[in-house]
Amino acid sequence: MITKRNKNVARKKRHAHVRRAITGTPERPRLNVFRSSNIFTLN
Repeated sequence: MITKRNKNVARKKRHAHVRRAITGTPERPRLNVFRSSNIFTLN
């Protein structure tokens, strides 16, 4: 069985991976994309 500590370590690694993918910079800000059946909206 996975211990509580190991679950937290795995969770932090997972969150760090996701955060690394979505960070933006002042030169390249993050894109927010909304897609419906007939339009795309980018913010």
